[in-house]
Amino acid sequence: MNALDKAYDMSRALVTTAHARAMQIKQAGMADLLTDTSSVMGGIFGGKGSAANRERYSLFRGWVYSAINALASEGAGQDVHVGRLLGAKPKESQRIFLVRKHTATEFEIIEDHPLLDALEEPNPIQGQWQFVYNFIANLMITGWSYIIGGETEEGLQFYSLPTTWVRPVHKEGPFSHFRIINPNKPDQQFNDDDLLDRTQVAFAHLPNPSDPLAALSPMASQITAIRVDDHIQTSQSAFFQNGVFPSVVISIGRDPHPDVPGGVRPRLTGDQRRQVQAAIQRTMTGVQNYGHPAIVDGLIEKIERLSATSTEMGWERSENTIRTRILSAFGVHPYILGEPVNVGGYAQAAKIEERFCKRVNTVLDMLGRVMTNFAGPMSDDRNRIIVWWDECQPHDPALYWQNLRDARKNGDITRNELRSELGLPPDETGGDRTRQFSSADVQQLVAVQKAVQMGEVSPEQAVSVLMVAFDMSEKDAESIVGDAPPPAPVVETPPVSIPAMDDEDDTDEVEDALEQAVNYLGISPKVIADHVEAVSREYGS
Repeated sequence: MNALDKAYDMSRALVTTAHARAMQIKQAGMADLLTDTSSVMGGIFGGKGSAANRERYSLFRGWVYSAINALASEGAGQDVHVGRLLGAKPKESQRIFLVRKHTATEFEIIEDHPLLDALEEPNPIQGQWQFVYNFIANLMITGWSYIIGGETEEGLQFYSLPTTWVRPVHKEGPFSHFRIINPNKPDQQFNDDDLLDRTQVAFAHLPNPSDPLAALSPMASQITAIRVDDHIQTSQSAFFQNGVFPSVVISIGRDPHPDVPGGVRPRLTGDQRRQVQAAIQRTMTGVQNYGHPAIVDGLIEKIERLSATSTEMGWERSENTIRTRILSAFGVHPYILGEPVNVGGYAQAAKIEERFCKRVNTVLDMLGRVMTNFAGPMSDDRNRIIVWWDECQPHDPALYWQNLRDARKNGDITRNELRSELGLPPDETGGDRTRQFSSADVQQLVAVQKAVQMGEVSPEQAVSVLMVAFDMSEKDAESIVGDAPPPAPVVETPPVSIPAMDDEDDTDEVEDALEQAVNYLGISPKVIADHVEAVSREYGS
């Protein structure tokens, strides 16, 4: 009896908790979540192929499609990368994704890898664009996004499946196994051999703050507004399909009749009806008759407006409000969908794009972490592979081209790099200067030229200096340096002979020789006089 009492108490506690949870959801205005057992019971006791998820997929149109398509298309357009963490320790794959934000020396980008090939072509029916698009769309619609993958005969393959195709099995713990089901085949038979484990299935979800095991998608948060929007579009379609759209009703006058006090309205034939219509169109239709009164005479008794207007239907009063509610759930501004920004102008538009890109990058970061932890261990470099997608960047055309002009002016990019951004072919003439020269640059160039002309540096040295300092081509540097100055003329110095001094009559010749020594050899007279004195002492004369 004690065991039965404990089981009864536990069952009653579960019922009480579930009832309290249901009342909280109902009071919060989210009664539609009560139909989704995966949300109410945290996805443990209910399958993901619930009626609520099927309804959300069926409502993937209108403003919901516009918002999700904007997010998924932008995310799917980013390039995927694979890198290898340097010096990783075993079982670090849960943390290595953050290394992308550290210095580039901690990991290297891999250009050729089987995992990169698999991510660029995940499976035969989904390319990279479709794979990422489905991941983001499923996450926005149901709050869950499942990836099935593994090694096949063709190599690694990954599939992004709808939430309604994957059903968790919790026999050995929460989300320990999964079963793939096809909603189009309700009679499909299953057994335990068909189950997939966590090495074959990865998933991401958007958290529900009220339950750590539940998901709350943007679409679920505004399901009431989405339904109203669907009703508005349905009523518009029915209005135009079933409505009678003559603008007015023309009443033909009654002919007097002795037996009928009010007279008898004539019954017109088809030809007579067309004649009356043609007559009214000739006299009353057209812009030139706008605002003119209609004349009611003996033939026409009265004219009454017939068709209901869009204002009477209430569409204009409700459409904008409903649209705002739906788009706000996904964080997509109407400007992203192509509508103009009426208030704030250019600054507001830039801020809208920035916040939209943050929204996209959040989902791409989630996908990168999932694929790092799921697909990384499948590669040869176990626990060292990281996967990430390029971040979405807001594009400001005016700021972008201003930065290019400043970079060109400061020498940060070359002329051919700027031509490439403009879609022009590279300049093959060799005249690719890095920047426009300022007055200070010109002074430095003149100084180099003077140094070459003075012989302080060689032309080859000057060319090398200009190529390094100004990032010039060799041809431009040579044209600035010019040719080396011609060498100074060599003065031939005539030989100077000093005759023997044996005869006193040779004094004049000695003086001439001394004068030549002074003039041509540049020897000072004092040095010569000292030399003559020394010679005289030696020879005694």
